[in-house]
Amino acid sequence: MEVGSPSKRGRVMAPKNAISRDFLSDLPVGILHHIMSFLDTCQAVRTCVLSRQWRNLWRSVPHHVLVQVDYLTEDEVVFKRFINWLLERRDPDAAINIFCLEYCIFEEENSENNSADKRSRILKVSNEEYCNLQLDHSVLTSKYLTRVVFNNVSLDQGFFEKLEMGCPAMQVLTLYGCVIVDIEISSKSLKILNFNECQFPDEDKSYISVPSVTSLTMYRPQGFVPVINGVAYLVTTSIDLNQCDDSIN
Repeated sequence: MEVGSPSKRGRVMAPKNAISRDFLSDLPVGILHHIMSFLDTCQAVRTCVLSRQWRNLWRSVPHHVLVQVDYLTEDEVVFKRFINWLLERRDPDAAINIFCLEYCIFEEENSENNSADKRSRILKVSNEEYCNLQLDHSVLTSKYLTRVVFNNVSLDQGFFEKLEMGCPAMQVLTLYGCVIVDIEISSKSLKILNFNECQFPDEDKSYISVPSVTSLTMYRPQGFVPVINGVAYLVTTSIDLNQCDDSIN
């Protein structure tokens, strides 16, 4: 053997007729679902082309993130159709743990019908446009929902009553930049309630009555600060009234 020539000893050569093995597809379904949870839903659906084992795997993924990145009307229509297509083709026996919707709307079309699966445990709706999203109250009918996060959503009169009646397991509600028209903010099931730069009514005083809540956060509210009643189990609270129009009674 010549000096400097690579040695052939120690090399492992695969047989010419050897079949390559897909080790990723051999992983348990639970681990594959966890891997797919790092993808948005559109990317997860595209994994169906990887192999036969992956063809229907997306249909039972328990984590959905739906993001509309474009603002054109035709793209908005396509986005809505994709959501409906997705929910129609999901495995009906598979639970959804998280359903996150990031949505951009036009001012003249600022309402959203129920598109979230009723079995979701966590619902996140984020509207990135300058106008507030008018949410269909039917989205608040689920015995599975335990946590809701809304960003830039309008909460009309009767919202919290509908929330309590339709979502008896609700424990965590977080609101960012929401316009709260409802003057009766009440819930017997909520444990954690967060308001972040929310707009409260300017003319009518609103009231917060959440007897089971243990954590309450209110950061820079706008409008009249609501009166807080019936929080006997409150353990932690953080209230920043900077630039608010009123004070807590």
